[in-house]
Amino acid sequence: MLLVGGSNLPRIQIQSSLTKIHVEAGKPFTQNGTVQVSTRGEAQVLPSALVLVMDCSGSMEGRPMQLLNNAIDSVANRLRDRDTLSIVAFGSEAEVIVQEYSKDRLFKEGVPQLEDMGSTNYKAAFEATLSMLQKSQTTRRLDGPSIHTVAKTVLFMSDGRPDYGRAYEKKALEFPRLGYSFHTMGMGDNVSEKSLLSMAEMAGGLYRHAKNESELQEQLNGVLSFSQDLVYSVPELEFDVFPGTSLSDIKLVVPARMLQENASVGHHSIKLPDLASDSILELSFEVSVSNPGDIGQQQDLVEWQMSGANPDTTRVWWVSKQDAITSQIDPRPSTVTLIYEAFDHLKDGRTRQAKEVTKKLEKMGAAGNTLAMSGATALTHTIKSGKSVGKLFESVTTKTVKKDGSIG
Repeated sequence: MLLVGGSNLPRIQIQSSLTKIHVEAGKPFTQNGTVQVSTRGEAQVLPSALVLVMDCSGSMEGRPMQLLNNAIDSVANRLRDRDTLSIVAFGSEAEVIVQEYSKDRLFKEGVPQLEDMGSTNYKAAFEATLSMLQKSQTTRRLDGPSIHTVAKTVLFMSDGRPDYGRAYEKKALEFPRLGYSFHTMGMGDNVSEKSLLSMAEMAGGLYRHAKNESELQEQLNGVLSFSQDLVYSVPELEFDVFPGTSLSDIKLVVPARMLQENASVGHHSIKLPDLASDSILELSFEVSVSNPGDIGQQQDLVEWQMSGANPDTTRVWWVSKQDAITSQIDPRPSTVTLIYEAFDHLKDGRTRQAKEVTKKLEKMGAAGNTLAMSGATALTHTIKSGKSVGKLFESVTTKTVKKDGSIG
């Protein structure tokens, strides 16, 4: 068994593909590609460090406040021996109520119950939470990069009605940089989703909504089940772009998210979402080659690397025009194109067209294309939920924002 936090990491497989690996010699080209990152074999599940940031303002009085207190009880009972819980409560000010408590300590000292703390100050909430997290010792150096030895999750719970600190919503971007996934949850019936959706989208997390006790338990189960099944927290994918090559539109496929707009010749790195056991992440990209080779030559375009994985190289073979025309086409990049086409339809309000593309993906999935089935499932869920595909994602690795539809 491979242990994170020891000298080894979970075994990771990286596999890249292009629409066509045989291309016409002597001609520059642009085409689509994918990179698949998957966990292999058994790996030790990481301990979970869960942080609840809880809105205790006056507007949360009644059912929302009761839901918050019920959430604390539920999470406390679900903690495992190695897990920890931190709670930041905020109103006019913010206070760290519990910091990295184990289950035993939490029950020995008493599970806290929250009360009204005044107005809704997001600025104070973010400042107190980030200050606490910056002092946490949850990384160690392994083989060069900083490896997160704890699965770290922040869940921001509110009715989405800040009185102060609207400009501080962008502070959500700081959590992925510290190695924490960041999610939001609307509490109660009277929720203003705009700020909560925006924060989740910026940080690359999910927005959830709990109107009542049953929905609260369902949503918490989703958060806890995933955070307690992680084997690799906020992994970093590195890649080298070779001379004469450039990449663009590097995206996570499902859930759709822009990771980096452009990558020229040289070394780059991007942060990926957490990896659970037996999970797969699929990235898409567009590659352009400006220095074509001669017939019979092989050319390396990109080398992909990640701690715990053997490197994988995206390459092409330069062939005659006839051989290029008749060469086999890989369905994965074309599948990604269809998935993003559907998301673009949803972004622009073309639900009927999105449903038509989703049906195509479902047929492809039924024929054995697992990526098509994953995309169809995500699209169907988004269409049924009736929620917007979302606003722009600001990459956690670059300050450039691409105008691309995305979902949380």
